[in-house]
Amino acid sequence: MSPLERELYNAVTNYVRNEFNRADRLDSDRRRGNVGFAMTVLQRRLASSTAAIAASLTRRRERLENRLKAEPATATQPTEVDLDDLDEIDDLPEAEAEATTEQVVDEATAARTLEELRAEIELLKFLEALAERVRRDPDSDRKWQQLAQIMGGEILTDGNFNRRKFVIFTEHRDTLEYLVRRLRSLRGRHDAVVTIHGGMHREARKEAEEGFNFHPPRRRSCLAAICKSRL
Repeated sequence: MSPLERELYNAVTNYVRNEFNRADRLDSDRRRGNVGFAMTVLQRRLASSTAAIAASLTRRRERLENRLKAEPATATQPTEVDLDDLDEIDDLPEAEAEATTEQVVDEATAARTLEELRAEIELLKFLEALAERVRRDPDSDRKWQQLAQIMGGEILTDGNFNRRKFVIFTEHRDTLEYLVRRLRSLRGRHDAVVTIHGGMHREARKEAEEGFNFHPPRRRSCLAAICKSRL
């Protein structure tokens, strides 16, 4: 990690650890489970990419702020998702599983009072600003630097100096969208990248697969398929 990435990683990890500790003091098994699930997903998104954790922090802060503004009397009550839903989330269709996950990650909080909720929102603002600093620093995205270096190496070039096709798997949609933007910008071609994820309609998925399988790679170019795996 770069120094800024390490600072962000440590700050978010401390937030996650503190929320776990606060959740342990809650009386409700449902709330403990929801908060634990939300913090686990946040930590995994932190490991995935700065884009993923930055978007998650923003959505979570906005959801908590909206709850606080709209219904302050019930803002600290648990979300409507219960533990049974979370246990069965891997059995749901991907779009439904993603929506359920986002609801829990955005809303589940261990705050028991409005003061605690306001303090958490302020901490999320700090973490957002730190994530934005990392995103704006061109030298801080070490994962992208390594990927770009691999793409420029001989391993992705055939004997005729044409770029080979390759597939990237990523867990989170925000990381997928970030990589699509970076790869298309790097290669200067929109059709250099196709994406495949469970939220696509069958025809769109088939079109993406055919585009990847049958589109010939060009000299000094590449064709990448970025696939989103399940949570």
